[in-house]
Amino acid sequence: MDKSPFFSIIIPTYNSADKLKRALDSIDKQSFKDFEVIVSDDGSLDHTKQIIDGFFAKFHLEYIWGENWGGPARPRNKGIKIAQGEYIAFLDADDWWYPNKLLEIKERLDDSDIIFHDLDIYSPRGKKLFKKVRGRQLKQPVFIDLMTKTNALINSSVVVRKAIIDQVGGFAEGFLTCVEDFDLWLRIAQVTEKFKYIPKSLGAYWIDSESVSAPSVKIIERMNFVYDKHLNYLDDADRKEAVLTRDYLLGRVNHRMGLLDEALRLFSESSKTKNFNFKLRSLFWLIAIKIKLSLNKQ
Repeated sequence: MDKSPFFSIIIPTYNSADKLKRALDSIDKQSFKDFEVIVSDDGSLDHTKQIIDGFFAKFHLEYIWGENWGGPARPRNKGIKIAQGEYIAFLDADDWWYPNKLLEIKERLDDSDIIFHDLDIYSPRGKKLFKKVRGRQLKQPVFIDLMTKTNALINSSVVVRKAIIDQVGGFAEGFLTCVEDFDLWLRIAQVTEKFKYIPKSLGAYWIDSESVSAPSVKIIERMNFVYDKHLNYLDDADRKEAVLTRDYLLGRVNHRMGLLDEALRLFSESSKTKNFNFKLRSLFWLIAIKIKLSLNKQ
């Protein structure tokens, strides 16, 4: 390229050729064209390369392939390393954007270091559902808001200044697969308060049975690790609220796994929070689980 692009779009992928094509088609339709695309392939064995070959003539595209690592963190970091744009825009291979996504981001950036928005949810059959993956307006200090009210940033909606990612060191590789994005947002929140939320859907979030974030014991271990890693940066009161928030999140994971006794214990703890929203949710699930356990005994 003759000059550096404004956006570097990074897409990690693994054996998702047809979904990747849909994501790349959505990029080709963007009304704002000052971007490069970096597809970072985590060792795909399907026809991903053939899909990529169909887009080299449409926009500036870099394709990097590496041996399978087992998650999106390393492929994303490889993309970040070679990115030339001032801002990094993340897009997962199974999601896609609406045509004005990049234009609306560019127009609303101001001096933001990181900006994010809502995503519409689509079913495995491609049907748009009547719900969204919503972010929220973050209160300062943003780090405390994220720790006590949970992650508000969905990866495929996030655009972040490259200099900020370089400063904090990119995504943590290794143990944190499925929660490495939350860990990154927390580290970014320790160096900048310039987070901006757009309360509007600018893209689509695809749900299917192949999701790497399906409930599991590993998710529980990794979520505990992220919270433990960052709790010491909080004072006693905020640390207590963050732990109760974690209890609620882990209660939901255990509930989805069918571990009702553990979910019941966690919701009992999280109901002690001062956050009315989480208190109400915790009480709802407490009642629902107790009813289910009662019926199971009959």
